[in-house]
Amino acid sequence: MIPKIIHQSWISDVHPDIPEVFREYMDSIPANFPNWKYILWDNESSREVVNEVAPNLIDLYDSSEDIMKSDISRFCFLYKHGGLYLDLDIKINENIEDLFKEDCCYLIEFDFCNFFKDKGWDTLLSNCLMACDKNNEFMRLLATSINKKYLDALSVFGDRELTNPNFKVLMKTGPGYITKMYNIYNKTHKVKALYILGHPSEEKQTTHALGGNSSYKAIHGRLKSSWTKKF
Repeated sequence: MIPKIIHQSWISDVHPDIPEVFREYMDSIPANFPNWKYILWDNESSREVVNEVAPNLIDLYDSSEDIMKSDISRFCFLYKHGGLYLDLDIKINENIEDLFKEDCCYLIEFDFCNFFKDKGWDTLLSNCLMACDKNNEFMRLLATSINKKYLDALSVFGDRELTNPNFKVLMKTGPGYITKMYNIYNKTHKVKALYILGHPSEEKQTTHALGGNSSYKAIHGRLKSSWTKKF
């Protein structure tokens, strides 16, 4: 089983305090994971763990916008410690540790827009929830395979390169990057994709079913993104 550690992060120079809107979601964690350690990563601790796990990335990290810093740092602290990462806008309705019994990397798979399907992708993996054992090799690859040249190549995806700057983030360090790495390494590294039932609309809230099993209605996502508009 993965280590009983829950990670969350808040990286922002402009807004150093976590907005109150996230408090309800954060409070749902100790109520449902009373025996798990909780770590909240901030500007300083996130940079430290990146410098420790992937020191070659520190200049790139320092020059990146906050959302990309968050993406990069979560790969690093999950590799170092193992455990479960949750975005701040995910509410836990019940204990879901039974999903993570094996020592491997767990990623979220969801139904996605036709744009990706039209480009030949058969899945898209999110980084809103990730889990792994300590020193997981696939998580190490996610943390250390990023470089500027590679990021520039990843940001190109058909005719979308110049039209939406948030799409570049998705492809450089977010779900697009993770999915590309998964497609390269999933045959040599143990990675499990937990299925989220349906793709939510931007304004609504829903309860997701994980693992293809409706009994795991344990994660309640706040579905309007906190950092970008709808693609």
